[in-house]
Amino acid sequence: MMLDKRKASASAFRGRSDNSPLAFRPTSCSGGCLGPPCRARASKTRVNPSASHLKRYSQIASLLWKYGRSDLAQKMASEDGFGVDARESATPAAGHALPEQLADDLEAMGPTYVKLGQVLAGRPDLLPDAYLKALARLQDKVKPFSYAEVEEVVMAELGVRISKAFSRFDTEPMAAASLGQVHRAALRDGRPVVVVKVQRPNIRQQIADDFEVLEQIAGATDASWPSVFSPSCTPAPPHVQPHCGRSRGMRNRR
Repeated sequence: MMLDKRKASASAFRGRSDNSPLAFRPTSCSGGCLGPPCRARASKTRVNPSASHLKRYSQIASLLWKYGRSDLAQKMASEDGFGVDARESATPAAGHALPEQLADDLEAMGPTYVKLGQVLAGRPDLLPDAYLKALARLQDKVKPFSYAEVEEVVMAELGVRISKAFSRFDTEPMAAASLGQVHRAALRDGRPVVVVKVQRPNIRQQIADDFEVLEQIAGATDASWPSVFSPSCTPAPPHVQPHCGRSRGMRNRR
């Protein structure tokens, strides 16, 4: 939690499928390759799936199915330890979800995925305009957490109730984002209105768990990258091909 007198500013998917708006190019190493040496290094650092993350594995597999990456979901299902059933993960609308649904689904999965959505919202070289606009909502219009949780965070950080630390504290946040939200308040020492930034409850552990899950999934799917990710963006769906071209052009100018 932070106090700030300044104006508040609450500020992978990779791969492709014929039905997916997410036609990403693979991330290469600093040497620009995805050859055996890179895969060998990744295999040495692979983290095995954990039984404590089974629910998260299932959620990610369902998300991949829904947005046209059934190949990655099936790869997870084929690996021991993820507990993913490809048939249960599949959805009737797989590959046909609306851009707004992607923003909603990422928000529902928590701060880590909201942050991913924010990053993707700034990548016109990777996503069509409709998805950029939908994901832009995640910059500062994320669903806030409850005032009761705000009170708990303040108590844990300051050791006193809000009513003891502040003469006024707005129950409605000014804005909410991936990592926290901001509230207007006034201090009891007479200082003018300040902005209180409150982190989301248990966010550190949640993000740490999500990073561990993503590392495990990346390790399991790394060996299949040559077949999952084509060296070029074709044949990508028509509404994605211009973005693939822009991505190639950007790399060629580096």
